[in-house]
Amino acid sequence: MHIRSFQVSAYETNCYLVSKGTEAIVIDPGDDCPALVETIAKEQLHVTHIIITHTHLDHFYGAMRLSQSTGAKIYIHPDDEVLIDQEISTWKECMYSESCGPIDHEPLPCGTYHFLEEKCEVMLTPGHTPGSVTLYFPELSLVFVGDVIFQRSVGRHDLPGGDYQTLMASIHNVILPLPDSTTLYTGHGPTTTVGSEKQFNPFIR
Repeated sequence: MHIRSFQVSAYETNCYLVSKGTEAIVIDPGDDCPALVETIAKEQLHVTHIIITHTHLDHFYGAMRLSQSTGAKIYIHPDDEVLIDQEISTWKECMYSESCGPIDHEPLPCGTYHFLEEKCEVMLTPGHTPGSVTLYFPELSLVFVGDVIFQRSVGRHDLPGGDYQTLMASIHNVILPLPDSTTLYTGHGPTTTVGSEKQFNPFIR
């Protein structure tokens, strides 16, 4: 499985293009990204899913246009649907030049899925937002964590829908029990591992 990261939006959100053969999924298209679109076209990739780890605008602003250009559906956990309209109305005028419009999407409840023929556990990790999800590929020892945890830091909990105790419970009960060698693909910044964060992250030691 080939994973590529594109930094998008003023917040330098990590938008991931994950491909295997001619199929791909896109995680957190937080803004329009010509390089992403060009890569998909150049490699003739068929995008099967657009997955949003949580509904802050810097993680889904580009989703609708990407869906329209690729034909892929957008997937969001039901507990985060409540934030979509609020995020658009709050941030679009000060952060983006045009509205992203309504987000047509499908629900992504927690459970076991197969993306790109690989097993994926979609796990609820609230605290940054009520419906933040983590995408764990156990056979590949990697996980996409959105803004729940970062290299040497943790996600914000002071935004609408955030809660500190809930965030820390998600980290301690869902993320840290994963094998130490598991690679964390974060919503911002560099990748890290579970073991590294256990040892060096000052917010969870």
